[in-house]
Amino acid sequence: MTKFTDLPTLGQSLTGSETTALVATVSSTATSVQVPLSTIKTFMLTGTSTNATNLAQGGANQIPYQSALNTTAFVSAPTTTGTSLYWNGTSITWGYPTFGSSVTGILKGNGTSVVSATSGTDYSAGTSALATGIVKSTTSTGALSIAVAGTDYQSPIGTISGIVKGNGANALTAATAGTDYVSPSGLTTTLTSYVTSSTLTSTLTSYATTSSLSSYLTTSTASTTYAPLSGPTFTGSVIGFAATATTSSTASSIGYLGMPQNSVSSAYPIVIGDAGKHIYVTATCTVTIPANSSVAFPIGTTIAFIAASGATVTIAITTDTMYLGGTGTTGSRTLAAYGMATAVKVTSTSWFINGTGLT
Repeated sequence: MTKFTDLPTLGQSLTGSETTALVATVSSTATSVQVPLSTIKTFMLTGTSTNATNLAQGGANQIPYQSALNTTAFVSAPTTTGTSLYWNGTSITWGYPTFGSSVTGILKGNGTSVVSATSGTDYSAGTSALATGIVKSTTSTGALSIAVAGTDYQSPIGTISGIVKGNGANALTAATAGTDYVSPSGLTTTLTSYVTSSTLTSTLTSYATTSSLSSYLTTSTASTTYAPLSGPTFTGSVIGFAATATTSSTASSIGYLGMPQNSVSSAYPIVIGDAGKHIYVTATCTVTIPANSSVAFPIGTTIAFIAASGATVTIAITTDTMYLGGTGTTGSRTLAAYGMATAVKVTSTSWFINGTGLT
């Protein structure tokens, strides 16, 4: 007899009788198998592949773990990337890693994990001992320090009252009356003394009686160069001439004491300088009052017309309206020789005219 453990190499199959003989000699207590050597052939163990059996209570995409004796629990696959399994004190779950007491202070990520940040390298050191005041940062190191008044920022003004001035050194100070500005009380006193002084009175009197005053009154710069005077009143006459009327004049402007003459002998359009004058026509012709859109005479403008001997004058109106006084008829008018008429502007586009020899 040969022991089972002494069988030659595997690779041969047993026949039916050989298998029966082999099984018949094996018992539960046998430590070896003895069969006739003539019937022993080596054999090969064969089998059929089968699918793995599903775990009870499990599901797709779940990881099992033993939660208690003979008890299996499952953890579903994560839905968020970058998470890992960790024990939350009750069960295993997915989440982000936590850190124990070995990592303290300010934390930073180094590309693969979270570690403690380094003071002075990753962040500015604490400033608990910093003095009070305005804090500034240093660009090169990121350190904080107390800003310097007058250098890093404007020094507080404090209790300065009155007018404030800059001293040229990034600071404000109180201005000094009489040095940096004229105090209101001093200015009032000074102006009063000038206005009431006898020197001013005699000077004005001198100017009022000199011929040079007339040139000041007729120059275009007088209104912009010299401010109107107020204060002392002086009596007497002012010698001079009023300026020619302009489109900015009004009926109450300082006007003429008489009616200056504008003599014409041919067709003539009235101009703004004719306001307040009389047009003396020495030959038969037409004198035209222009439309307000062309020459905007002020309301109240008065112009007289006088026809000389042998002259017949047509007083024409353009797109505006001219009413004949007493009848209200409109249109151009004829002034006979030795006739005299006066036209007055009553609205922006209407005139009234009346006179002797006017039809």
